[in-house]
Amino acid sequence: MRRVYLNPGAGPQDPRAPRAREGLVEGLVELVAAVRRAAGPELELVVDPANLCMGSDLRWGVRRDDGEIDVEATLALLGRAALELAEAGADGLLTIGRINCEVEVVAAALARA
Repeated sequence: MRRVYLNPGAGPQDPRAPRAREGLVEGLVELVAAVRRAAGPELELVVDPANLCMGSDLRWGVRRDDGEIDVEATLALLGRAALELAEAGADGLLTIGRINCEVEVVAAALARA
């Protein structure tokens, strides 16, 4: 096995629950670190962080109190997740450009790591 794709499905959640998202980032980082320790450096780890922003209504993105997507908060969360996941041992982060600049934010965070 050369590559593992991690997409830990936490399931839909309250789209305005920042504490839940923070816990998801921390849990995902811990999972990546554990897999990296167990597998060693030869295994390529690709992580999909989509569930960090999946709402209970199955729409994607961090929401404001009015239910609309908070683009800045969503990009900040993805940037933080990308940086912390890279530091934990992820080799790649899967993004599909759901919102403007998503790929650029993740790429910049990975470059900093």
